[in-house]
Amino acid sequence: MALLSLAVPRLQLVSTLLAVLVLFLAGSGAPTPVLGASDDKVQAADGAALPTSSRGLELFRQHEGMKPRAQLSNRRLLQSIQCPDGQVQCPSGIKECFYSSGQNCNGYNDCSDGSEEDDYYCANVSTSCVFPRLKCPSHKCSTQSVINGKSGANIFWCDRTTDCFDNSDEDPAFCASYDCASQGAARCPGSIPQCMPRVSTRVAYFSGRPYPGTNGRGQTFGPIPDDVPTAMCDGVKDCEDGSDEDFERCFGPGPTRPPPIGQGVCGSGPAYFFPVRCWFNNDPMGRYVCCDDAGCDGFSAYENLVPRCKVNGYAPKNFGLPDETTTFPKETTTFPKDTPCPLVGGFASNSCFSSDGSYHVCCANPDSCAAPGANGEPRCTNDNYVFYNP
Repeated sequence: MALLSLAVPRLQLVSTLLAVLVLFLAGSGAPTPVLGASDDKVQAADGAALPTSSRGLELFRQHEGMKPRAQLSNRRLLQSIQCPDGQVQCPSGIKECFYSSGQNCNGYNDCSDGSEEDDYYCANVSTSCVFPRLKCPSHKCSTQSVINGKSGANIFWCDRTTDCFDNSDEDPAFCASYDCASQGAARCPGSIPQCMPRVSTRVAYFSGRPYPGTNGRGQTFGPIPDDVPTAMCDGVKDCEDGSDEDFERCFGPGPTRPPPIGQGVCGSGPAYFFPVRCWFNNDPMGRYVCCDDAGCDGFSAYENLVPRCKVNGYAPKNFGLPDETTTFPKETTTFPKDTPCPLVGGFASNSCFSSDGSYHVCCANPDSCAAPGANGEPRCTNDNYVFYNP
């Protein structure tokens, strides 16, 4: 027993001396000793042994103190394995391989401990993503291809479409300061932090860059400046708030917004420039717009079914309406009884006959017939007469 008692302190002394020797060699710049191959641990640059568990990379990162990549590469892995061509060992040192080109930082765990998706690894070690994917603001690789077919333009970040699995490309704080021009895009003119295409999907139609506020009669509201994206005011909503197609921004003070119910008229005049009244039958607000002879063009779903004019041919309020001193002979609105009412803007006008049926007038749709006058003459309810041109 006495001999055994004496042996224990001697063994402890030897262990202590060896530990001091290791520290001395490490401090003198000598190569860091590698642990035995049977120890399933990771060895850091200073010789510390870290377990290769699911927290292996986290422990190593904390131990390394967020060292630069150059120092990080000095880490030694125990039980390093030979990986197939194109693959590398998982960053935490576990005995698994993954494809470093395309499988790292893509939002999917290819290593059982997810170490190739670690935030620090993706931000500091993995430097690129495989084309055509991009590095997300969170340093992960995008889930979408650059040729994602978005409005014919290469827009990726801040376009209200998630391209990164963690949605970091659409984070409001990131988008508030993001430079849309860095990806060949433009910033939406509204208040939301969003990018829009610079080139219109209807660029062939607007190839001459006329301002879309033309009304078909040579009346325009100024040319599009060269620095304004062709996608602005092209009839296609690119911004979530519709600011790129804002009525006043696109058409200026010339055309009118749909007036409240019971206010405003589209005017009257010769049929070849008669403004057409376009409206939505089921609109409880009774809104309408005045369009030129090109006619109506359906409704704007993203603006609560506001009616639209073809080729943006909005006519100003009261366009063609005679002033108070102008009178038209009654004959200008009188149609022979056998002459049908013409189409105005693609819509049939309503025929209103005189009391004796000898002639009729045509009321532009949706105007309808009013009660005959004192002399039996036909009348339109809102005075939207179509003029007869024999």
